[in-house]
Amino acid sequence: MRAVLCKELGMPDGLVLEEVPGLVPDTGQVLISVQACGVNFPDTLIIQGKYQFKPDLPFSPGGEVAGVVKKLGPDVHSLKVGDRVIAFSTWGGFAEELVVDQSRTVMISDKMDFERASAFILTYGTSYHALKDRALLRAGETLLVLGASGGVGIAAIQLGKALGATVIAAASNAEKLSVCKQNGADHLINYSENDLRQSVKEITQGRGVDVVYDPVGGSFSEKALRDMSWGGRFLVVGFASGEILSLIHI
Repeated sequence: MRAVLCKELGMPDGLVLEEVPGLVPDTGQVLISVQACGVNFPDTLIIQGKYQFKPDLPFSPGGEVAGVVKKLGPDVHSLKVGDRVIAFSTWGGFAEELVVDQSRTVMISDKMDFERASAFILTYGTSYHALKDRALLRAGETLLVLGASGGVGIAAIQLGKALGATVIAAASNAEKLSVCKQNGADHLINYSENDLRQSVKEITQGRGVDVVYDPVGGSFSEKALRDMSWGGRFLVVGFASGEILSLIHI
């Protein structure tokens, strides 16, 4: 089979496409014929050795795929050959085949195309866990999403609205904010042109926001932290800016 390989740590232009031996599922595993694979920020980190998981070289990046079950290993009872599934694997997805444990698969309906399915687990799974399980976001509360036009940001907007919250989307330009508006954001803040704290204060009439969803880090994290209402919750989702918020300096 063919696979995109990381043979030495570095940037995406160092990846190579090569023929590699086919895969065989072990006990409790399934072999998936990959039809589409999501591309996420962690993929850019893992090939540089900057992610919390560090597979041995060479390896194929790609943490989530959509495809069809091709072969079952021993003791697999939850799936059958031909099932359409999403699978999450941390790495290995940029290939024609992927072996994963059956517990790391989710069935999808015929109505969901492979391209959409392959980009579903990390963005929506991350945002749902953050908003529902960690922040306990409730109907009537106000949610501020930083970096709102990115994958997890759009998912946070949609899920925030589904949970009954008022959603404020913050991004760096009008084009990105237009996407946020199309996905349900109630209020928009261009933090390249407007002061984030002042804008939030005006939108919330001085009350502040109940939940901050921050996948960016950097200089806006402190401002957003100071924008929270009493009892507010701050979700540290990622550090796309490269700078990690240090609360000790606030």
